[in-house]
Amino acid sequence: MLDGDYFAALQPFSIFSPDDLTYVYQGLAHHIKFHTDHGFEHFIINYVFETAAELKKLKDLLPEAAGSVHEFVLHCQQNERDRRIRKRNNDDIEWEITRSAQLTDILRENNWDGGLGHLLDTTNLSVQEVAQHIRTLASN
Repeated sequence: MLDGDYFAALQPFSIFSPDDLTYVYQGLAHHIKFHTDHGFEHFIINYVFETAAELKKLKDLLPEAAGSVHEFVLHCQQNERDRRIRKRNNDDIEWEITRSAQLTDILRENNWDGGLGHLLDTTNLSVQEVAQHIRTLASN
């Protein structure tokens, strides 16, 4: 599992900077190439791509050895999303809740045609159930 937010944990970093986003995508692609060169075949990239164009930028950088790509947009009801964020007990929970609501709206608007991936409602699912749904959908 590669977490895009770890690659973006730079100071300074801006989600509004094309150069910063390209840096994240290049880092993810570099690590996937490294791992495919060492025999690994399956990867999960945990990251929020706000537009299909941004997702395509990463996909265009991936090595051919990475194989097929399956995209998913995970979402849940607002009260469950807020509960999950509060459970993290991070320093800036209110900012996370506000940003999460913004991202939910952005993803809803930009994924109307499925260009960001298959929509999967996780509201009443355990982590294991979400993983099983993803495995099933990716194998079809």
